[in-house]
Amino acid sequence: MSYQNILHHKKSVSTPGTFKITPQGIGHKSAAGILEYPAKTIQTIQYSTGARGFDIKIITNTEVAPRFGNFKEEDVAEITTLAQRHYGIKMEQREFSMRGWNWGDVEFEGRSIMFQIHKKTAFEIPLAGLANSALTGKNEVSLEWGADEENKRGDELVEMRFFVPGAEGDEDIEDDQGAAAVSYEAEYHRRLWVTKPRVLQYWRMVLQSPHIRYCAVVVWYSRC
Repeated sequence: MSYQNILHHKKSVSTPGTFKITPQGIGHKSAAGILEYPAKTIQTIQYSTGARGFDIKIITNTEVAPRFGNFKEEDVAEITTLAQRHYGIKMEQREFSMRGWNWGDVEFEGRSIMFQIHKKTAFEIPLAGLANSALTGKNEVSLEWGADEENKRGDELVEMRFFVPGAEGDEDIEDDQGAAAVSYEAEYHRRLWVTKPRVLQYWRMVLQSPHIRYCAVVVWYSRC
């Protein structure tokens, strides 16, 4: 089944093209090229209300979850049936928070960092372009992104900071452990999804120096 004039959302650019769903997988063809997502790589499909019609997000096990927009309500109902029939996947509705709060929960989903308010998404940021994560204060985590050379609109996100309060009611837990955990998660997820194939990986390796003891993940990558 094909759908015309469907937008592929990538960073600051939305490219129109033909969206196609078959038993073999999902694809999108536009002037920018052809995108293909084989059925065996598709884990979840989500839909939500977008700026124009409905958006569909495909979560795969191979790359950043692509988003497509400009679907009609009847298109979503039809794709829901096809996803169940072809891939045995039940499409999930994704709700967004409209509260306008600036506090909530930070969660990682695949290769994205999500800010949740009452289990509803406030915003989502891909980790693909994350350049650095660091503790900039006792309870503050800074995330930095590299400049997008394809951005022609002028404005783009380059830095975001989170205030992460320490645990309450437990004197044995340091105040900055919560912030440290978020910083570590961001950096770990960024490095985990390096495009080079992993050859060997060890979990929870203990690295010691004269005054500091680290617990780390050691990964070897192929040069190809």
